Order: sequence, then C-alpha cells, then structure tokens
Amino acid sequence: MAIACIGQGKYEEAISALKRGLAIIANSFDLGNPPVGPSLIGNLGIVYIETHRFREAESLLVSSLDISSKYAGQCDVHATNLSNLGMAYAGQGKFDKADSVYRLSVEISEKELGT
Repeated sequence: MAIACIGQGKYEEAISALKRGLAIIANSFDLGNPPVGPSLIGNLGIVYIETHRFREAESLLVSSLDISSKYAGQCDVHATNLSNLGMAYAGQGKFDKADSVYRLSVEISEKELGT
C-alpha cells in the first residue's frame, strides 16, 4: 500500500502506512530480523527525500544502515539505503558525504553482482 501511495504522490498516506508497518515489526520482531525492517525504514526515508525532509531521511537511513550491517544477506538493502542516504546528503548540500556513500553503494553492488 505504501509503495502505491508513493507512486501516486500521496506521501502523508505513505508515511502513515510505513510507520504502522514499522510499529508492527518493532512489536513482533527485532527490526533487522526479518530483513523487512531496514527496507521499510529505507522506504520511509525515500518519502522524506521526496518531500524535502532531508534531515529526517538522513536519520532514518543511518539507523537502517546500522541495522542492516548487523545481518548477513542484506547487502542489496544496505547498498540501496546507502544510495538513498547519498540523496539525503545531497539534498542538504553535503556533497562530499553524498559522494562517499554513493561510492560505497556501488562497491557493494559490484561485489554482490561479481563485476
């Protein structure tokens, strides 16, 4: 539902749906296990980027990266959230940080793809 809302530009509905999903996971599981927690946090970060709430996006994406770095098998989520963090940094004018995390995202993706 949240992804559909994002696609339709219904950002407040997406935020509400993602926050509900995170609350359910947080009450039932560790946010990193199942691996859906970092993905949901990342999606919420994307909505914040889309609505120019870059500092909130940065905070969420950093927490998502902290979670995903602790669990094996989340390299794709980790790389995606690094890239999204780069967008949050760029939106704040933190271009050196953006470049650094973009490069790390590419490095992880290339390693995963074997290229």
